[in-house]
Amino acid sequence: MVEHFNKIYGWTLLCIHINIIASLLVSLDFIIEFKSDTNTLKDQYGLEFILLMSMWSLMALGLGILLASIANSTINEAQNTSNVSYKLLQYVPPSSNNIQDRELREDLLLLSEQSSLRTPCFTAAGFFNVDYTMLFTLLSSITSYLVVLIQFSG
Repeated sequence: MVEHFNKIYGWTLLCIHINIIASLLVSLDFIIEFKSDTNTLKDQYGLEFILLMSMWSLMALGLGILLASIANSTINEAQNTSNVSYKLLQYVPPSSNNIQDRELREDLLLLSEQSSLRTPCFTAAGFFNVDYTMLFTLLSSITSYLVVLIQFSG
């Protein structure tokens, strides 16, 4: 199921990630430019502009946290499938003559084997995994670009 999700929404996740980075960079750049003395933004908008850009940054960062959290909790639940399958196997009689019981036992064994051998991961078009490590990558790229922005503005 996760593989199909990655095929369908992988590029969308990548675009959302790029949008988060761009939104954070633009809003942080405006905040840096706002601090300069020769800027008309300070005269026109005042502190409301800083508040707006700060909220925009927090909203973009919140979207990244939400994506990582949802992906991580889904992966944890998918990894729990094998445990649930093994627990359900305890309630199926092992030596039953009933064909439905044997088929159910075989299906549960197959499901538990497949879910324990395959570790699902959401990817952004195959470029990187969407989980909590994505947030650290996002923040490190923002920090490096922010250092470049500060150097050019100074």
